[in-house]
Amino acid sequence: MAEHHEEILLNEEQWKTEAAAVIQDVQEHVQNIGISDNLRSTNQCIYLNITTVEGVQYCVELSASGFRIVGHAYDNKMEFSNRYFETPYALLNHISSSYKLSFGNSLLKKLEDMKPQDK
Repeated sequence: MAEHHEEILLNEEQWKTEAAAVIQDVQEHVQNIGISDNLRSTNQCIYLNITTVEGVQYCVELSASGFRIVGHAYDNKMEFSNRYFETPYALLNHISSSYKLSFGNSLLKKLEDMKPQDK
């Protein structure tokens, strides 16, 4: 995503829909992921709580600029980073050394499932 652009405004429900799609897409590669119940979403962002496969917790802001770490505990936005990640995959690749293995194993399983069975 471009660094210098106008913020795309979504209403709270649209951000929840966007977040739900992200959650569904990456949930098998983390211990836990969900929308924060304690941090209110705005028309500019929503907050996700993530626990990596390694058991490390993060609070992540999802906005038009991308994904950025805002805290190293659930519902904590006191330690925000200026680094944005364009996709949830790029974020997970950065914060979770086990993500690559989990994602790779998932791809291998899907390829195996597509392979014709010998009779």
